[in-house]
Amino acid sequence: MLGEPDRSLSYAEVAQAALRSPQGPIVGKGTFGAEPSDTNIFVQAVKVRVDPETGKVELLRSIQALDVGCAINITQCEGQTEGGAVQSLSWAMMEELQYDQNGRLINPTFADYRIPTACDIPPLETILTEFPSRHGPFGAKGIGEPPITAGLAAVASAIADATGVWMQEAPMTPERIAFSILPTPALAGEGM
Repeated sequence: MLGEPDRSLSYAEVAQAALRSPQGPIVGKGTFGAEPSDTNIFVQAVKVRVDPETGKVELLRSIQALDVGCAINITQCEGQTEGGAVQSLSWAMMEELQYDQNGRLINPTFADYRIPTACDIPPLETILTEFPSRHGPFGAKGIGEPPITAGLAAVASAIADATGVWMQEAPMTPERIAFSILPTPALAGEGM
């Protein structure tokens, strides 16, 4: 157990104990089906306002669309799409694991690691399209992963559209944006 090394067991000790248990040894089995699957399509666009002096970005709107194949439960499809889109926006704007010079995580709790609240998220517009799968149940497609893929790129594109500068690092914090779009003090006086 974490913080209690005297109550911990090695993998070897666990395996030995399992051999002597009435349930027998620990056994694992996995398979991967060779059934074909259909391509998932997801797109997201965001509208932002950037303060050029402070680098602060305000997310004004997010539109996302997902091909779900067949929306068996529309509410859950929308919720899954919006949840992934919000997580991706959060990666773009605020979530960051921070380490000290010794490689120790310095923001391990929710008191230190920023995640969005309802106040941080723009109005969301979700569009579900249905191009049924030949392979999924009732034509449904997997919708768990695609919504988390586009938000970071959508935010970077929106910031570039607003400022002319492509951000190369996430999260795109006000400090990083301000230092990217403002001239550095050493260069500000040149040419005068």
